[in-house]
Amino acid sequence: MVHPLFYQRLYPIVVVLLCCIVLLGACAPLPLGCPPACTEITLRQANLDGAQLSQANLNGVELISVQMSRAKLDGANLSGANLTGSTLIDADLTGANLQGTVLRNADLTGANLSGANLSGANLTGAILTRVDLRSVNVNAVVLEGARLVGSNLEGVNLEGVPLIGADLRGANMITTQLFGASLSRSQSGVSANLTGADLRGADFRGADVRGANFQGADLRGASFIGANLTEASLTGANLRGADFRRATIIDTNLSGATLDDADFTSATVERSLLNGTSLLRTNMAGADFTVTEVAELTRLPQRGQTETDSFAIDLDGARYNRLTTWPEGFTPPESAIDIDSN
Repeated sequence: MVHPLFYQRLYPIVVVLLCCIVLLGACAPLPLGCPPACTEITLRQANLDGAQLSQANLNGVELISVQMSRAKLDGANLSGANLTGSTLIDADLTGANLQGTVLRNADLTGANLSGANLSGANLTGAILTRVDLRSVNVNAVVLEGARLVGSNLEGVNLEGVPLIGADLRGANMITTQLFGASLSRSQSGVSANLTGADLRGADFRGADVRGANFQGADLRGASFIGANLTEASLTGANLRGADFRRATIIDTNLSGATLDDADFTSATVERSLLNGTSLLRTNMAGADFTVTEVAELTRLPQRGQTETDSFAIDLDGARYNRLTTWPEGFTPPESAIDIDSN
């Protein structure tokens, strides 16, 4: 008969062994020969923090919800891999091939992606906080719902890239090419720097672009329907044909901007600066300019202006109706068109 003391001594040993088995399973050590050959690997919730995988071939692997913070993946081939939900904080992905890689909800905060290829990668919901993407191939990448707070996108070509619901607060987007990009419902511009960016036809419907800097940007044909442009700077921007229907434009600087053929139907424009702005053939039906503050004329009146205009803007051919509310004491020039009287 086994003495009861034996079981008492055996119990903690069994517990330790079981814990070791669980931990080993979680760590899921890489197979022999990896690196460099690491294909056909499937790991879930494993711990590969700090793993040395430089130049490794990880083509098509599945690393679901794997911990890979500070991992060395420079020059690695991760094309076609599935890294959904994985953590790659401060990972080194210099020159890595991530073509067609699935990185949905992955965390790449502070990761080094210098020279990496992300073409066709799916980064839906991914976290790319403080990531420098200036030298990264992002052709046909998907960034819907991605978090790019404080990221560096200066000069990056994001033409046609879906950024619906993306968070680009504080991002540097100087000269970024966003022609035809979709940023609707995004927090795309809160303090974002889009100076000189190519934003022709960009979709900002319902977007929060408070405090964004669009100075000198090309926004021809852009849609800001229902967008919040509070405290944004659009100084010298080209906004020909832009759509601002139902937009909130409060404390916004539109000085020197070109807004010819733009649509401000039912927009709210309060305390905004419109000095030197061109609004030829602009639709202002139902727009509210009641408390807009603008600089006084500093140059001789031009067509569409009068010496008493506080606007210092060109309203030649602009369209308004009885629902348009102007600042106190302002009378639209005769060259502006009252569509209710026609």
